[in-house]
Amino acid sequence: MNAGIDLISRKLASSEFSHQSSWAHLRANQLKNLGFDVKVLDDDVPRHSKDWREFDTIFIYHGMDFHEARQGYVQALNVFDGMVEHAAKFYERLAWPQHDHIKYISLDFKMPDYGQLCKVKKGTQSPYWANVDWDAVSYRCQNVTTITEPALYYAPGKVRHLTIGDSHAHSVYKARSMVLRRDGRTLAGILKKSIAKEIADYDFDLKEIDSLTCYWGNIDIRHHIYREADPIVYTKDLLKRYEVELRALDRPIELVTPLPIEDETRRIPTTGHYKGTPFTGTREQRQELTEIFKDAFHEMVARNSGWSLYSWPEAWYKMDGVEFFQYMEKPRSVHLARKYYRWNLVENCLNDILLTQKKSLLTF
Repeated sequence: MNAGIDLISRKLASSEFSHQSSWAHLRANQLKNLGFDVKVLDDDVPRHSKDWREFDTIFIYHGMDFHEARQGYVQALNVFDGMVEHAAKFYERLAWPQHDHIKYISLDFKMPDYGQLCKVKKGTQSPYWANVDWDAVSYRCQNVTTITEPALYYAPGKVRHLTIGDSHAHSVYKARSMVLRRDGRTLAGILKKSIAKEIADYDFDLKEIDSLTCYWGNIDIRHHIYREADPIVYTKDLLKRYEVELRALDRPIELVTPLPIEDETRRIPTTGHYKGTPFTGTREQRQELTEIFKDAFHEMVARNSGWSLYSWPEAWYKMDGVEFFQYMEKPRSVHLARKYYRWNLVENCLNDILLTQKKSLLTF
């Protein structure tokens, strides 16, 4: 198979600091570990109208901000540059004649009917947009295979590893792991719902999962804990309940230390705000919470046989908050940049950058 992964709605960023492209590279890594020759189409060449004729398979990536249509809601299409010619071509290329030989596979979601969504899109349309054969695009969309989790195909019927958490979760992915990422999910929220139900709701079978990497807590520290009457007492209780929840899974657990707290001067988009603020509590207060999490995780691992802890380099926690900006996504984000993920998704190996930093710290 000569396959490519491409973002359907616009150009996929080539930067190692892009959150949008990070998920495409993760899916590509999973597919490569299945034996597929997969290329992420994120080169720096302008691709407003580049076609896919060199490939026999295209995995359609819908983007980190895509939401499936829900019952009772009409699905809308967000066209970032407006209904202009180059924006139309991103969707129109699904039906270009030179692509008749291509097998399309939709990643993560059932293929939306982009032809119909574009056809009924209201607003100022360019002449090109208005004259596209959107019915032909609809026809192609209606004949697309869907794959929601490539790792399910590694060893059908056998137990597997699962990396699970919020939007930070895939930064601790390792090869051949399944990934269940729920953006915005807090530690408090997963304890209320239960990890087992989170897994079942995604149509994973807990009986076929032999171990888990669990990564929640960054959102709680950033937005929620300092809204509580006694944040320290609340945090310690939250972590006790977390340990009980994890023990109930009766499997080897890998915990992950929270990210360091960046300097408060870093501006993030309002989409990353909660109740109008980019964070709650001072940097010093949230640093204290981070240390409480780290200490508690060390104690949990010591108490529970088969548990382990994945820690980010200790030097990150000691450096100046502005200096830590270099490790985060650009231009503005709360996430770790793909360049510093645990797993090098392109080279398919442990990240040498992190290994070097950890060795340097030990030497020091």
